[in-house]
Amino acid sequence: MIASIRAQVKKVEMTRLSRTAVFGLVALGLMATGFVGASALQSFYVSASTPVSDLAEAAKVLGRPLPEPALLPVGMTRSALVVDPAGTPRRTVSVGYKATGLTLVQVTMFRGTIVSSDAGVTVRLGTVDVHVTQHSTPNGDYVGYTWNRDGIAYNVGVLLREGLTRDLADQLVASIR
Repeated sequence: MIASIRAQVKKVEMTRLSRTAVFGLVALGLMATGFVGASALQSFYVSASTPVSDLAEAAKVLGRPLPEPALLPVGMTRSALVVDPAGTPRRTVSVGYKATGLTLVQVTMFRGTIVSSDAGVTVRLGTVDVHVTQHSTPNGDYVGYTWNRDGIAYNVGVLLREGLTRDLADQLVASIR
C-alpha cells in the first residue's frame, strides 16, 4: 500500500516537474532572445484555433496583418498566439509553431527596431539581411534569427529537433512575410 502511494506521489511530482521545466525553458528562451521580458510570460495566450479577434489584436499591435511563414515543414502548425496586454510598453506578438507535440519555432515581433548584440553572423535570407546565432542546448541546437523589416522587429528562435534542420529553419525564416 505505501509503495503504491509513493509511486503515485512520485508520478505527480514528475508531472509537476515536467510542466515546470517546459515553462522554464520557454521563459528562458523568450528572455534569452534579448527583447522579450517578463511581460511576455503574463501575456494573453490562445490555442491553435485562434479566433479572428485575436488575429485582429495582433494586427492592431503590429500595424499590419500578422506576418507568418509561407513555408512550414511537413507536420508543423501554429500552436499558440501571444499578444502582450494593452498598456504594456512595446507590446509584442509571439507565435509558436509545433511539430510532434513540441514547440520548435517561436516568432516574436514588435513595432520598432532591434539590434542584436550577440556574437553571430549576418546572412541574406530571402530579401533581408538577418543576424544569426547558433548554440547547443541540452534539448538540441538552438538558432536565433534577428532582423528588421518595414518598421517591425523580428526575433525567431528555432530548436533543431524532430527533423528540423538548419536549412529548413533558414527557409522558414526567409518565407516570413
